[in-house]
Amino acid sequence: MRSELKEFIKSNIDLIDTETYDEFWHRVYVDATEVFNDYFDVCSVVEFLIDCGANPLANIPNVPPGFLCGSQRSEFIIPEWIKRIEYNAFASMPNLTSMRFPASVEYIMLDAFESCRNLTYLEFCNPKIKLQISSFMGCHNIQHIIYHGTKEEWASYQGEIPFYDCKVKCTDGELLL
Repeated sequence: MRSELKEFIKSNIDLIDTETYDEFWHRVYVDATEVFNDYFDVCSVVEFLIDCGANPLANIPNVPPGFLCGSQRSEFIIPEWIKRIEYNAFASMPNLTSMRFPASVEYIMLDAFESCRNLTYLEFCNPKIKLQISSFMGCHNIQHIIYHGTKEEWASYQGEIPFYDCKVKCTDGELLL
């Protein structure tokens, strides 16, 4: 990330209001090729905001694409107001081991957690959550899934293949791989 952008954010972090924050993420979505080189630069901005004490998701309903893609962080708590986790939001996070999705999360998009090789535990609090194809592709070490729904609801995901290359068995309220 450009040093002048880091310095600007650091010196103005307390001035960011909802409208400005929305504009910032709009620029990340729409103008990513002009503002950032790739997802890893988006991750650098997000990590910088977190390290400055800011909540990068404070004023938005969705986790943006590339949000922490490639981050070395071992954990991240998804806030209760988040509705959607966009593509590649948490992809390629080698140290991520568990993730809890609050009841507010309605969608997890393509490749959102792709190649999180050490991800072993998942909890889905919304039984109506929609998982897209390859949401968890390459997460071969998932061992424990808690699903707050029925076997029948879970069975609807089998055609979607969100857990590419994983064998999933369901008991009420809990899935065992």
